[in-house]
Amino acid sequence: YAGAFELAYEWLAPDQWNEVPLAAGASWQRLRTSSPVQTYNVITADLSQGLELQPARHSGCQTVAAAAPSIGALAGVNANYFQAGSGCSTTDLLRVDGVLHSTNGSVVDGAGTVLSQRSAGWNGNGVPSFQWLNPGSDWPSVADAVGGYPSLVEGGTPLAAVQPGQQVWSSTDWTANPRTALGVNAAGHVVLVTVDGRTAAGSGLTSSSFANWLSTELNLINAIGLDGGGSTTAVVPDCWLSD
Repeated sequence: YAGAFELAYEWLAPDQWNEVPLAAGASWQRLRTSSPVQTYNVITADLSQGLELQPARHSGCQTVAAAAPSIGALAGVNANYFQAGSGCSTTDLLRVDGVLHSTNGSVVDGAGTVLSQRSAGWNGNGVPSFQWLNPGSDWPSVADAVGGYPSLVEGGTPLAAVQPGQQVWSSTDWTANPRTALGVNAAGHVVLVTVDGRTAAGSGLTSSSFANWLSTELNLINAIGLDGGGSTTAVVPDCWLSD
């Protein structure tokens, strides 16, 4: 190309964490393991540093890459499950700044019964709390909330659970897929995680393996799964590892 330009490239050393600061109290880390090949993205935020965990009900089927910059996000992941092909309306609990947009209703058993879902809720820059909520239930004591599936870590114990204490049973959970999670670590920091899958960057993880990894590698005390598979997305606008 004619004229002056800057060439940027990314070097990923196998089995080594790469980290770049996003702001005071926030960082993005990436790990690519070599045996087996698997890629992990971890976004960590200490909300006591003035950071905010902000759910966003974007318009229609807008991507995370398009939605994150529009709200000035340092980073973002896809959260709720949604109705594909019908305006992408959310099918889990979503509260944004005190406004209820939807309630839990994504998880259905073999008999067609809609099940409860473990959800995360918080106020301002407080640390999220987690609780099981029945389908159709609001969580009015929190300003912001998202519903999840499955429950991955509860009180420091890893268990991919479809209901309290009951391990997942679906074939999607027991096959390797891209995964997304929202959790809190032992320091009280919010952690957003994505695991690549179905590509040369990694085949993905089962829900059970993901739960164990979140607990043992990231020391998460509580965590829920978010919409994974083809929806798994991590976005860090205008950011390159090692600048």
